[in-house]
Amino acid sequence: MLATWTLCALLAVSAGQAASQGALGKDKWKPLADFSKTLEKMPGRILTIAKQNINYINSLAVNAAQAEVAAEAEQDAEQARAWAAIAETLRHLQAQQAAETEAKTTTAITAIARGEFLRGHIAEFFKVTTAASGGESKGCLSTNSGGGNANNVKQSIDALGTDAPSVEHATFAQQENDLPELTADGFTQLTAGQGVVDDSLTGGTECNLFKGASAGLMTGTQIAQAVPFARGWFSKSHTSDTTAVNVDATKFSSSTESAKHAAIGLYKQAWEAIKEVQPSTALVMSGIDGKQLEGLKTNAAFKKAVKRHLLNNAEQYKPSEDAAINEKIASVYGAQQSEFTARFWGKLDAINIDEAVSGKPQTKLAQLRDLEGLARALNYYITKKAADLTEVVGQLKKKGVCSETKEGADSTCSKLIDAVTCTASPICSYNETEKDTTKKCKFNETKASASGVPVTQTQTGATSAASDRCTKHKDKPNCEKENEGQKPGEKAKCGWIEEKCRDSSFLLNKQFALSMVSAAFVALLF
Repeated sequence: MLATWTLCALLAVSAGQAASQGALGKDKWKPLADFSKTLEKMPGRILTIAKQNINYINSLAVNAAQAEVAAEAEQDAEQARAWAAIAETLRHLQAQQAAETEAKTTTAITAIARGEFLRGHIAEFFKVTTAASGGESKGCLSTNSGGGNANNVKQSIDALGTDAPSVEHATFAQQENDLPELTADGFTQLTAGQGVVDDSLTGGTECNLFKGASAGLMTGTQIAQAVPFARGWFSKSHTSDTTAVNVDATKFSSSTESAKHAAIGLYKQAWEAIKEVQPSTALVMSGIDGKQLEGLKTNAAFKKAVKRHLLNNAEQYKPSEDAAINEKIASVYGAQQSEFTARFWGKLDAINIDEAVSGKPQTKLAQLRDLEGLARALNYYITKKAADLTEVVGQLKKKGVCSETKEGADSTCSKLIDAVTCTASPICSYNETEKDTTKKCKFNETKASASGVPVTQTQTGATSAASDRCTKHKDKPNCEKENEGQKPGEKAKCGWIEEKCRDSSFLLNKQFALSMVSAAFVALLF
């Protein structure tokens, strides 16, 4: 009787013990399955961030384009320069963010590639372990825990139900929030494990994959190294069924845990790439959009633009100049957000952009956010100013209006801050080394003379007195007789100009006047 009781007790104990021929318990494989689901979400999270970054860069481009159009449409010179400072700042930020895009894109793609490569190994592990089965109590993956009964073996991934890992291609489904399981230290779901040891298996289910000493991997031609199932997360020792291969993916950042990382090198490589995008702080692009005064006031690029455009100083910006710059900002842009909006961005609602201008349905400039339409609007205002200039010059030619003295020429040239405009003037030259923007463009007497503009005397208009030699004649023949006896190439003394006998310098004076008026008008454009 005692012998029978003892035998039954021994059988009962053995039935509840793990065996080297058992199936992997759910408490061991489920964390890896859950981790694969997290990895599958990562491409969608990165794609969401990438779209946000693209939208931010696009908003900078749109706001900059609106500011450029507003600057060209503005009639007040200082207001136009103030818009130009905003536009220049936004273009600077746009270029800055675009330059960062390449590096951020490489970082993002690397994280996705390594994560998906690792997930592929995990998926293969589950496909193999579920396929290596012969029935409900014969196989390698069970929904019982390690040390549990030898049943509930699952023969397919679908049979695992909601506990199944993610084994399909990434869907790139949008993920608005970061994935907290992927941290700067490691993967929180993959806590310490021992690999494939007897304690991680159920009772005997004849799993040939995990067999060791008992007619398995350690018999016959014995293996000489650990077998890295699931790319090392479930390694099978080559020494005994009870020898653990310790792993832990929660503390990759700790050098003291390096021994637990030896078997899971691929996991660590994935973490090294993923930690650069999760949390997403380093990947997300953010900054000012040009519409918030506080953001602009603290931006170095904006301060530099204000110094150049509104303080007429092209020297490098220095923090020690903040007092003067901030005073100018408050004066021009306003001290409060409400003032800034009213003086600038709020005014865009009053600027009509016709369909003929932008190629888009008629709208207000504030609502026009199509870059093609904004480019057309900008070109429209630029060409309109050029046409207006041509018209003004034509009118002045008809009226014979002349200009000013050399002192006036100096003043006019100093208003041409732009190098291209200054150089295009027949009387001005641009000095790149001059720091003061009001002194970069100066009157050039040599250039003016070469252009046929007299510069040695005060310039006068049609009402100025000509020499008596010419003005005494009332008809063309007698007027031209004053030139008889002159040598070839010598400048004529008199000429019949606009139905009057005039001194030949009249034409040169008039040419100078037109060049000065043209330069002055161009100065207003900038």
